[in-house]
Amino acid sequence: MTLTPDRLDRFARHIVLPELGGAGQVALSAAHVVLVGCGGIGSPALQYLAGAGVGRLTLIDDDAVDLSNLQRQTIFAEADLGRPKAEAAADWVRRFDGAIEVRAVVGRLGGAKRRAAPRRRDPCARRL
Repeated sequence: MTLTPDRLDRFARHIVLPELGGAGQVALSAAHVVLVGCGGIGSPALQYLAGAGVGRLTLIDDDAVDLSNLQRQTIFAEADLGRPKAEAAADWVRRFDGAIEVRAVVGRLGGAKRRAAPRRRDPCARRL
């Protein structure tokens, strides 16, 4: 996999870092992260994952956006009130970077959904 000229421009500041470089950015763009929870911890994590250039995201959440979320979950706006967080978060990703493949799963991760979750994913953060 190679980076297109527009992706090279977008991530130029990452690529010049010796710790990351072009190979690291290509690896990020090929990575798939499943984010369970798009709220207080998940929403800023999502911003950094998308900003880093992770190529594919699966967002899982069973909650809806509430007015009390807006001051700390900054990917959401008043227009998102009442919407499922997973869907509103996926829309945020699409607006932020249309090259990221994103899938929203509205629901809890358990039982059949856990078995149906993607098998190939790269762990990066765990809620403590």
